[in-house]
Amino acid sequence: MPAIKSNQNCTEELSRAPAGPLVSVVIPVYNVEKYIEQALQSVLTQSYRNLEIIVVDDQSPDNSIALVEHLVARTQETRVQIVRQQNRGLAGARNSGIRAATGDFVAFLDSDDFWQADKIEQHMKLMLA
Repeated sequence: MPAIKSNQNCTEELSRAPAGPLVSVVIPVYNVEKYIEQALQSVLTQSYRNLEIIVVDDQSPDNSIALVEHLVARTQETRVQIVRQQNRGLAGARNSGIRAATGDFVAFLDSDDFWQADKIEQHMKLMLA
């Protein structure tokens, strides 16, 4: 039976890897202009950096996508991709995000939630242990 790796060993493995496996973060967006900036900012500031961020516009009638575009332009962030689709609901938006994803792993963030700064790093430690 293989030995269980400690968190320290996992951290060392992640830091030795060129960038670690690519994680695709899918954020479905519909009527969340009050929350989307905090949600997106919580992904952009993750301690684990090898991310692609797929924001799925589910034809939101509010300013949610305009806020995303403004944040991306202001930060000159290159990891964010906006996928536009007809309104298909949460499941349809997640499926569109999965189709656009190129990562080794996929993570979902609801656009009215936010993550702690080390969320992806902690998940990757567990998945690579």
